[in-house]
Amino acid sequence: MKGDASAEQIATLEDIFELNRDNQKIEQMREDVETYEEAVRKQAALAEQARLKEQAAKEQESKAKSIKDKQQQTKVK
Repeated sequence: MKGDASAEQIATLEDIFELNRDNQKIEQMREDVETYEEAVRKQAALAEQARLKEQAAKEQESKAKSIKDKQQQTKVK
């Protein structure tokens, strides 16, 4: 879930899931993974919202510049 796993960590997982099955620890891991995944989804959604707001701001800035340029051209003529 979070990256690299050492041989010791893998051995611990094998123990929990196979050799000495511990349903309570397995359930806690499941909850931890779900919490982590939800945090990742929220972060991705926030990043997408920020990207869309940035894009909208650039579009508005471009429109404002275009309007300003047209006004200046009209004044010159």
